[in-house]
Amino acid sequence: MTQRVRIARIKTGLDAAIVLVEKRAEFLWDLINRGTIISRDEQIRNRMIISHIAKKCYDLGNKSAYAAGSRGTYSTSHIQRFHRDINTLVTHAIYEHDHVANMYGGTLMGVELPEDAMI
Repeated sequence: MTQRVRIARIKTGLDAAIVLVEKRAEFLWDLINRGTIISRDEQIRNRMIISHIAKKCYDLGNKSAYAAGSRGTYSTSHIQRFHRDINTLVTHAIYEHDHVANMYGGTLMGVELPEDAMI
């Protein structure tokens, strides 16, 4: 039963992440098709969503590796490769969750983003 519960939670988390990405992509595509310029507030929101999804994938990758057990660490295991790739991906500055959350949270509280903010 424990493995079934883990797999169910991993799958549900993945499904939720996919829906979030798809809905945001549809929203942005509509803006682009209308010729609307994406505001800085929307840009930082996009960055927050991307960062959140990367963090969620990192968490799901770790949970998948844990559920696979020690056989998942073999170099021939697809889970090992996925786990390693996700762990490498989230180290990129664009996915730095705390920094992005600080900027996005500030905008939600009415704090202006610095002109040189990397969004």
